[in-house]
Amino acid sequence: TLPLGGRDRVELAWEAVDDHGLRQVDLVLESGGRSERRALSRFDEDTTSARGAHALAAEDPFLRRAFLPVTVRVEARDNEPAATEKWGRSEAWTLTPPALGAAEALRWAALLQGRDALVDLGARLEREPGASPSAQRQWAAAAAHALRAALDAEEGAALSSGARRFFQGQLALLARPLRPGESLPRRASEVALAVDAGLKAVGRQYAASVARRLAEVLDEAELAARQARAAEQPERVLPGLDATLRVALSASAELRRLGSLGWDLGGVAVANLGRAERARAALELQRVEWVAHHLAERLRRPVPSFSMAGGGGGTESGSGEGQEPASRSDERFDQLAQELAELSREHAQELDSVQQALEAAERAQRGSSLDAEQLRERAERLREATRPLPTSGNPDTGRGSAAIAREHAGSMADALERQELDAALESGKQALLSLGDAERRARAPRSVADQVGESELRAARRALEQELQAVERQRAERRRAASHEARRALQGAAEREQGLAQRAGNLASRGKTSDAALPDSASDALERAEALMQRAARELSEGDAGRALELQREAQRLLENADSGPTTSRRRDPQQAGEEPSPEPGEREGGRRLKTGGEVPEASPEARAEAFRRRVLEGLGKDKSGRLAPAVRRYAEGLLQ
Repeated sequence: TLPLGGRDRVELAWEAVDDHGLRQVDLVLESGGRSERRALSRFDEDTTSARGAHALAAEDPFLRRAFLPVTVRVEARDNEPAATEKWGRSEAWTLTPPALGAAEALRWAALLQGRDALVDLGARLEREPGASPSAQRQWAAAAAHALRAALDAEEGAALSSGARRFFQGQLALLARPLRPGESLPRRASEVALAVDAGLKAVGRQYAASVARRLAEVLDEAELAARQARAAEQPERVLPGLDATLRVALSASAELRRLGSLGWDLGGVAVANLGRAERARAALELQRVEWVAHHLAERLRRPVPSFSMAGGGGGTESGSGEGQEPASRSDERFDQLAQELAELSREHAQELDSVQQALEAAERAQRGSSLDAEQLRERAERLREATRPLPTSGNPDTGRGSAAIAREHAGSMADALERQELDAALESGKQALLSLGDAERRARAPRSVADQVGESELRAARRALEQELQAVERQRAERRRAASHEARRALQGAAEREQGLAQRAGNLASRGKTSDAALPDSASDALERAEALMQRAARELSEGDAGRALELQREAQRLLENADSGPTTSRRRDPQQAGEEPSPEPGEREGGRRLKTGGEVPEASPEARAEAFRRRVLEGLGKDKSGRLAPAVRRYAEGLLQ
C-alpha cells in the first residue's frame, strides 16, 4: 500500500512466465466501480518468459479522478486458443489518493496565515506610530514574507495564474515607495483589505471545485446503493458503499474549511450524509440512493443557500447582503487584466496586418523590380561552382559536410529561380556553415573520408559568398521598394501602433500606482513594450516596415509575458493540465461573478481557428526551399482550405 500524495510516479516491475507461451501482459487499474485495462506488451507464439517495467504517473487521468483506493495489478494471458481467456494475476498494489479537498484546505490555510500577517502589520503600525521608518519596513517585509511563503509553498492545491498575479501585485504594492501624503499604515490597511477580497474569491473557487468533485463521489454512492438493492447478496456490495460514504464525509469536513461558501455547502453535505448513514444502518437502500442523488445535484450547483430577492445567483451566508465590500481591488484587477488581454490581442492583429501589407507589396515587386533572367543566371553559376563537390558521404566526415553544402547550395539556386530571396539567403547561409566544416576537416583529415579537394571548396565558398552578397542587396532593394509601395497602408499602421503604445503605457502606470497592482515583472514588461511600440510607430511612419516588424514582434512577446504572469508553484494547475475550468459561484442570473484575480476568458473557437490559420500562414505557408518544398506548400494549402 502506497500513498499517492507527494509522489510524482509509481514504478512497477513485472515478470511473466508460461510453460507453453505468452500472448499479452496488461496493467489493470480498479477503483470503486471504475476499472481500466492497458496493454503493456504483446508477444509472438514462441515467447515463454518476459519481463518489463512501467511508470504510473501521479498525473495519470485515472489516478486524478480517483477518490477511493486504487488497486493496481499486472495480468498475463497465455496463448491457449480456447474461447475462455485465462489470465494470471499478480499481487495487488493499493494506491491511496489524498483526501478529497485536503490540498485546497491546505493552501487556503496558508493564505489565511498570510492575510492575518498583513492584518497584524496594520494593527502594529497603528499601535506604534512613533516607530522608525526602518523598523516599519522590517515589519512590512516580515508580513510580506508570510504571504509569499503561502504562494510559493509546494504543498497544497495550485492557484490560478490570475489569483497568483493578484497577490504578487499586492506584495509589490506594499514594497513600493509611498506617494506624497500617503502613510505606511494606510498602505498596509489597503493591501490587507485587497488580499482579503482576493482570498474570498479563491475560497469560492476552491469550494466550487471541491463541491463538484464531491458530487462525483456521491454518484458512486448512488450507484453502489442501487447495485446493493438489486443484488442477490448485498453484503458483497455494501462495503464499497460504506467506503464511498466515508470518503464523502471526509471531503465534506474539508469543504467546510474553505471560506463562507465552503462552510455553507459543507454543512449541507454533512446534514444529508447523516441522513444517508442512518438509512444505510437501517438497510433502507432506496433512501440512500435518493439522498445521494439529491445531494449530488445540489453540489453541482455550488452557489450559496440564501438567495437575493428576485435573483437566482445567491449571496454567501454571513456576507452581509447589501453591504458595500471593503475593497474592490480584485474587481479592478480583473478589469486591468481584461484590458491587457485585449491590448495583446489587438496588437497581434496589427502586427499581422503590417506583415501582410509588406508581403503583398513584395509580391507585387516580383518580375518588375528584379530581373528574373538575371536570377536564373546566378542560380546556374552557383550550381556550376558547387558541381565538383561530392554528392554523398557520412555526415561526420569532410565528404559528408561538402555534400550537405552542395545540397543547400542547390536549394538556394532553386529559390533564386523562384525569386524567393528570403529562402535563398537561408539556404545559402546553411551551405556556408557546411563548407566551413568541410574545410576544417580537409585541413586536418582523420580518415580518407575527410580528404576533399581544398581548391574546389574555396571556389565554392567564393561563389557562394558572392551570390549571398548580391541577394542581400537585392532583398534590401525589394524591401525599400515594397515599403514605398505600401507607404499609405504603413502610415495608418503607424497611427494605430502609436495608440496601442499609449494604452500600454496607461496600463503600466495603473499597474504601478493603483490598488489593482500588477507584479513588478508585468509592469516592467508593459513599459518595455510601450517603448518598443513607440519606436515601431516611428519606423512605420518613415517607411521602414522590416525594422518595424522586428520591433512589433518583440513588443508582442513582452505583452504576452505581462498577460501570462509568473508562476512559482510547481504543483499542477488543473487549467494547464487541460481540465475544464469550474464556473464561478454567482455566475447565474442575479449573481456577481468574480474572476478570482484577473482570469482572462479563453479565446472563442473562431478566434482559435483564426490564430491557427495565422500560424500556418506564417510557418508552413511561407516560402520554403529544398526538395520537399512543393509537398510542404501543398500541405499548407490543404490546411488553409
